[in-house]
Amino acid sequence: MFLENRLKNEFRKKADTIKSPKQLDQHIASLYHSHHDKSQRKDHSFSLKFPRYALFALVFVVLAGFGYATSKLLFETKSNKLNLEVRQDTTLKMKTITKDQVRSDIAMVKENLVPGEAALIYFADFENESHPFFKEMPGMIVSKPIKVRAYEQGLKMLDSMFYSYKKPIMKIGNYSFTYAFAGYPLDGGLTPDMINRLDKLKQEAKDTKKNVIWEKLDEIPQILPAITLTYKNDKENKIYLTLKKINENTKLETTIDEDSSFEKLMVHNKKAYFIKNTNQFLSSTGEYEEILWIEQSGKETIIYSIASDSLEVTKEDLLMMANNMD
Repeated sequence: MFLENRLKNEFRKKADTIKSPKQLDQHIASLYHSHHDKSQRKDHSFSLKFPRYALFALVFVVLAGFGYATSKLLFETKSNKLNLEVRQDTTLKMKTITKDQVRSDIAMVKENLVPGEAALIYFADFENESHPFFKEMPGMIVSKPIKVRAYEQGLKMLDSMFYSYKKPIMKIGNYSFTYAFAGYPLDGGLTPDMINRLDKLKQEAKDTKKNVIWEKLDEIPQILPAITLTYKNDKENKIYLTLKKINENTKLETTIDEDSSFEKLMVHNKKAYFIKNTNQFLSSTGEYEEILWIEQSGKETIIYSIASDSLEVTKEDLLMMANNMD
C-alpha cells in the first residue's frame, strides 16, 4: 500500500497543475449546423485542452502509472500518438459490495439527473475492497447526456470534432440509427479534479454514516473527446459506435478481469481487437463486448469502438457495423 499511496499523492500533486477538459457544448449539433453553413468545413477543431496525465478510470481502464503488479500483458498496439496496452488481472474482483447493488445505486442517482447533467458518486464500500484499484478510486461519474435523434445532426457532431473519419451509415442490417451524444456508452470516467473531490464526499459519508454519497456536477467531464452513435433493431438490442480523439501523446492501459476474453481481428486492413466481458458491473446487463481499432490520418489519431451491452448482440453484428464504414 505504500507504493499505491505514493502514486496517489504524486498524481494529486500533478493534477493540481492541469486543467480538466470542458464538456462539449450541449447544443453542439445546432451550433455546428450554423457554423458549417458559414465556414464550409474550414475548421472543425475545438479549443479543448486534454491533460496528458489525466486518469481514464472507466473501471477497467487506467492510464500508465496506475497499473498493478497482478496484471499480465495480453497485447499492445501503437500509433503516432497512442500506445494502448490490454492486460488481464485475475484479482480484479469486488467482494464487499455486489455488482447489482452498484447498478442500483447508479440508477438511483441517474433518476435525479436531467439531460445534460452529471454526478460524482462516492462508494464507501469500495474502500473495503482488497484490490487497490477500488481503494484508491472509490467513486465514479455518471451522466445523462443530451441525445441528438436526427442522423444528419449526429454526423455534424462527428464533423465538428474530426477532420476525417470512417463514416457510418444510417441503417446497417436490421439496425437503424437512433440517437447520438457526446461521451461514452458506459459511465465511470474520473478526471483528476474529480478524484480530489472524492475526499469531500468521503468525509460526508463518515459524518452521515451513509455508504453512498453523490453530488451534481456543473458539466459532464470527458477525459478524451468522444462522440457515440447508437443503433437499435426491432428487438431493442443496441450497438454503440464511439469515436475518441487523441489530442496528445497518450498511453492507455486497459485491464480486463478473468471473466473476459479477447481475440485479434482485422478491420479495414487494421489490427483490431474483440474484447468480451461477461461480468461488467457498469453494464445494465452485466455483459459488455466491443471491437476496437486505431486509425491514423495525418496528425489525427482516432480510437474506434463498436460495442454492445445487449445479450443477443454477437461479434458478427459488431463486425457488420465495422465493415460498413468507409
